[in-house]
Amino acid sequence: MTENITRYKAQIGNTTYTLSSKNDSATHMEFVAKLLNEQLSEIQLQSSDLSTEQAAILSAFNALSDQIKLQEKLNAAEEKSAKFESRIKQIEEIEAVAKDLLVIDGKNPEVKNHLEAQRIVNEAARRNIQRFGEEK
Repeated sequence: MTENITRYKAQIGNTTYTLSSKNDSATHMEFVAKLLNEQLSEIQLQSSDLSTEQAAILSAFNALSDQIKLQEKLNAAEEKSAKFESRIKQIEEIEAVAKDLLVIDGKNPEVKNHLEAQRIVNEAARRNIQRFGEEK
């Protein structure tokens, strides 16, 4: 089983690096190298007394900071998505109960929306409560 490894020579700062990746294309690595060079140039313009190594460390720090912020946003979006999925499941369960109640009552089991489904379930619960109260 041979692995497809992409090798790419990149000029970063004043040094040429040979980069390799199993997953990234040469175009992607070229884009990243270009972006890194732009960041290094920007950092060195703002603080001309920094060495290339210091500018690279600051660039890495900024990249990690950005990555952490994006991960936090992704986590929040995934949490929100999970809440929506849970709510959708609840609505689907209510709609299924409403359809079952309509069938039991000999009615057409078509439910137009979740509000109607909730109304049907609530009315059935109200009738059961009234029956229970009358039986006592």
